[in-house]
Amino acid sequence: MSKFNKNYYEQRYQKDVAGFSVDSRRAYLYKARIRTLKKLGIKAKNVLEVGCGIGPMTKYLSSNFQQVNAIDISNDAINFCKMKFKNPNVKFEVATAENLPFKDSSFDIIFAYDVYEHVVDHNICFKEAQRVLKRGGVLFMAVPNPQSLGARIKGKYPEYKGLPISERKKQWFGWQDDTHINLLNISEWRKSLLNSGFEIIKDGTDYWWDSPYISWIPDLPQDIICKISHRILTRISYFAPWELGENYIGLYINKD
Repeated sequence: MSKFNKNYYEQRYQKDVAGFSVDSRRAYLYKARIRTLKKLGIKAKNVLEVGCGIGPMTKYLSSNFQQVNAIDISNDAINFCKMKFKNPNVKFEVATAENLPFKDSSFDIIFAYDVYEHVVDHNICFKEAQRVLKRGGVLFMAVPNPQSLGARIKGKYPEYKGLPISERKKQWFGWQDDTHINLLNISEWRKSLLNSGFEIIKDGTDYWWDSPYISWIPDLPQDIICKISHRILTRISYFAPWELGENYIGLYINKD
């Protein structure tokens, strides 16, 4: 369980709900994730989304898979999703990654994006994911990568701790959010997943989108270049063949 209490996440999601847009600016990323699975020949009927928030990715999962279960720690987020989404093949539920309320071997794929960096003990989460996945099922995850080029360029700025994210633009995004309490190196994520009964199908990082990076260049051209290049590169391949991208992305198969 995250050391940040439930009320903290409720307040965050209340802000998200107020500015909700069904067609998120990150829609191209959600489509790329599904396209990646298809390219790798990974087929599924029943999928689980851990940490669904207010459902920006759920929309795309529901149109590509037969049954979608989506969970989040926030009551507000789940209530919003139940009100907003009327898809008969989607079920929303309040739950945590550490205690999944499902039977063993229930799912073909688990999607867990921007989740495991928020928990105290990711090993418990991986064991739970392994338990509810079918043998041969897939965990598709993404977490911030503190080995990224952006993290090295932008730095940590520990004096910013506790300030609103809007006032921490100089920081690398992974350190902007104080709920990111579990930022590991790529080798540590791999080791933990392998010890939990998973094997790597494919992993890597994404690209650079956390602009601005360079203080003496105006923000706007950096933002434009990063956004355009990120869309183009993500279209070519969701996985970059290096360890310098902003997020570590892993596709792992349950072998137990």
